[in-house]
Amino acid sequence: MRIGFFVWEYPPQLVGGLGTYAEYITHEYVDIGHDVSVFTLNTNGLKTREILRGVEVHRPQIADASTIWPFFVVDDLKKWGTNIKLFNDIFIYNILSATKFINSLIAKEKYNFDVVCVHDWLSSIAGLVIKNETKIPVCFHVHSTEWGRSGGEGSEVVSHLENAMAQNANKIITVSYAMQQDLVKHGWSPSRISVVWNGVDPEAYNPASVKKEDVDYIRTQYGIPKGWNMLLFVGRLTWVKGVRNLLQAMPLVLKENPNTKLVILG
Repeated sequence: MRIGFFVWEYPPQLVGGLGTYAEYITHEYVDIGHDVSVFTLNTNGLKTREILRGVEVHRPQIADASTIWPFFVVDDLKKWGTNIKLFNDIFIYNILSATKFINSLIAKEKYNFDVVCVHDWLSSIAGLVIKNETKIPVCFHVHSTEWGRSGGEGSEVVSHLENAMAQNANKIITVSYAMQQDLVKHGWSPSRISVVWNGVDPEAYNPASVKKEDVDYIRTQYGIPKGWNMLLFVGRLTWVKGVRNLLQAMPLVLKENPNTKLVILG
């Protein structure tokens, strides 16, 4: 298959787990014989088109229109303050990517795409444009939601984009059955949602391949005495990742296992 893959972060430009996921899965697609064209954000003067380990990567150059948005956007966006620059970058990345995908790759270069996959609201605008302009099936891959990230609050604009993409997508993929149930609870069609767990490279994360001296060095760096338990948290320092619950639970952990030290990698 030929796959159009829209994700706002992709190496070497990484923000969080989504970019790492995108790198691994696109390489796997290529390894099993698919052709992949990635469209991603470009804020650091990176190449606008290149091949990375068999993956074709497009990064249209964006421009700053953040001072223009307050003239005509809804009140919700006006509340973003300095974060309006983030919305600007995402919006322009989506529009430029969708137009390059449609006008350059399809119309001019005659690429024949079998499916398009857009990840989270961050690429939903491109997905909606492609749905309007082509007959290519669009899959909406939902890694998180605005209501989930914000605890029920959050941006109305972002929530609208998520819902619009969910209503227009041919298929919705999410990362767990708990997430699937949450999407259905919020009115998304259960018949169009499939669960596909995120994969892990067993070689890259094989504890047996780590040298004992490296382990000892890390434990020494964090002041963990010999024989103590090291409890490691890895994730963004936001409520949805559960770090607050972990901190609140630590007195109970220490009561039963006093020789324990918590290390937070945020």
